[in-house]
Amino acid sequence: GERGARGLLWALAVIGQVLLAALIHARLIEDLPLASLALLTGLYQAYLLQATRRLRSERFYEWVVEGLLYVPAVACGLALIMINSAPPKQGLRERAPHLKWIQTTSAGIDGLMPFDWLPQDITLTNNTGAHGAKAEESCLMALLMLQAKMPEVIKQQHDHVWKGVFTLPIAGKTVVVVGFGDLGQGAGRAAKKLGLNVIAVTRSGKAHKLADRVVKSARIDSVLPKADFVIVTAPLTAETRGLINRDRINLMKPGTGFVNIGRSPIVDYIALRERLENGELGGAVLDVFDQEPLPPDSPFWTTKNLMVLPHISCDDPRYIDHLLDFWFLNFERFLAGKPLKNIVNRKLGY
Repeated sequence: GERGARGLLWALAVIGQVLLAALIHARLIEDLPLASLALLTGLYQAYLLQATRRLRSERFYEWVVEGLLYVPAVACGLALIMINSAPPKQGLRERAPHLKWIQTTSAGIDGLMPFDWLPQDITLTNNTGAHGAKAEESCLMALLMLQAKMPEVIKQQHDHVWKGVFTLPIAGKTVVVVGFGDLGQGAGRAAKKLGLNVIAVTRSGKAHKLADRVVKSARIDSVLPKADFVIVTAPLTAETRGLINRDRINLMKPGTGFVNIGRSPIVDYIALRERLENGELGGAVLDVFDQEPLPPDSPFWTTKNLMVLPHISCDDPRYIDHLLDFWFLNFERFLAGKPLKNIVNRKLGY
C-alpha cells in the first residue's frame, strides 16, 4: 500500500544518499569525471522525485525535496544542479563550487530576495506556469461570488436570516487585473468567459490578447475608479510592495469587489478592511495574508463581507507533475547547452 511505498522510498532515499556520499568521500569512484559524479547525484534526485510523483503525496514530496534532496555536504561540493526553494545562501559558492543551476519548487521567489547571495554564474529558474489553470477557476468563482453577494448571503445563513439578495448578471462589468503573468492571465481568461471588460495593469504596459486594455503600473490610478472588480495577481517585488495603498483603495468606487491571490504586502489590508466594515466596498476574497495560518484572534475572520481562503486558490494537487515535467524538459536543454526556460530576472524579481 501507500504506507509501505513511502517507507521503501524513505529507505532508498537515506541509503542512496549515504552510500553516494560515502563512495565519494572514500574516493572509491574518484576515477569518474566530475561531471559524471554530479550527474549521478542529480539523476538520483530525479529518481526520488519520480517515485514520489507516483505516490501522489504532496506532503511527502515536499519533505523529500526540502530534506533528503538537500544534498549532503560531500555531494554538494560536486553538484551541478540543485532543486530547492530554500538553497543555502551563506557561502554558497564555497559549499557548491561547481553549481550551475538552481530550480525552485515554487513559482514565487520573493523569499529568496535580495539576490546578493547568488553568484552571477548560477542560473535560477522557478516553477512559473504551474498555477494558471487553478487560478483561472478560482478567479471565476470569486467573481461570481462577489457579484452574487455571497459573503452577505453566507452571513445571513449563519445568523438564521432569510432575506433575498438580488443582483444583476455579471456580463458587461469591468475588472482591473493587477499583474498579468501566469496568475493574471488566468484571471483574464476567467473574466472573458463571464463577458467582462478586462483592464490589465503591468510593468511594461504591452498589449495582450486577453485584455481589452493594458496600462503601465504608473497609470494604475486612472483605471481603479473604473473597476467593478479588482484582482491582484502580481508577484511581490520592490515595485509592487505597497502598490495598492490606502489612497488607491479609496479610488475604488462604492460596491467594488476585491480579490487578492498574489501576495498580501502588495495591499494595505488595514485600509481595505476599513472600507469593508463601512460597507463602502461590495466584498472581498483574500487568499494570502502576512501571517499564515491566520491567527484565531485576527479581525479578518469577522470582517464584514470578507471571505478568507487559506492560501488555496492557485494550488493544484498536480503541482508535482508540472514541476517534474518542466524540470526534465529543462534538464534536456541544460545537457544540450541551450538557454533554460523560466529564468528569474534578478532585477525584476520574477
